Amino acid sequence: MAQADLPSSQITSVQDFISLRNRRESPLVRVPAEIRNKIYGYALGGLEFHIKRSDHEGKWFRAKRLAIATRPIDADRQELPKFDPELLALTATCRQIYIETKLLPLAANEFIGSLNYLKSLVSGCIIDSTRLLFIEKLRIYVTDTEIEDEDGEYQIRRSLTNLLLVLCGMTGLKRVTLEWTGKEFVATSSDFILDLLFQEGERVFGGANQVKVVVVSDQN
Repeated sequence: MAQADLPSSQITSVQDFISLRNRRESPLVRVPAEIRNKIYGYALGGLEFHIKRSDHEGKWFRAKRLAIATRPIDADRQELPKFDPELLALTATCRQIYIETKLLPLAANEFIGSLNYLKSLVSGCIIDSTRLLFIEKLRIYVTDTEIEDEDGEYQIRRSLTNLLLVLCGMTGLKRVTLEWTGKEFVATSSDFILDLLFQEGERVFGGANQVKVVVVSDQN
């Protein structure tokens, strides 16, 4: 289709011309929006986003030696997350698809990591801070170092509580999962620690925050 085929009043730039052409010719752009959204969900959703140490780089990932590896959310836990350089390829197809999909990977997937890695995430070191507000699901790996034993009384360390308090500012957040991965206390106190984690999560996210707190153990 030649540029002359379009009214001159609609052509303000090369980008506008390409956008108009895509609306007429692209099989994906021409399908109804509700069908496109389902396609986008299949292509960009249903994943675990693991914050990991790596030399991989991506346009979202600004922190040195940290990147996001993915694994299908229903995959076997023995399957290792993989770094996918083409993870966001669909979002770069054209301007319209970018606008329609740019936030979907944040909302449709679960971000997972240890306390220190997730601290890097929420501080804006990995993903631009303006995008963090669209993350809906987070999973924190809680280890022995986040639990302290004071004369036989177990307590949550302040470092974990501080991260949960920061998460309260992420207005798009809908679910926080605390996954107990510790080994030191499992034999005698695993159930008690799970209850302790749940109580702390409920205390921090209680009140006006519409965040569901889930507590699980990697021993389950």
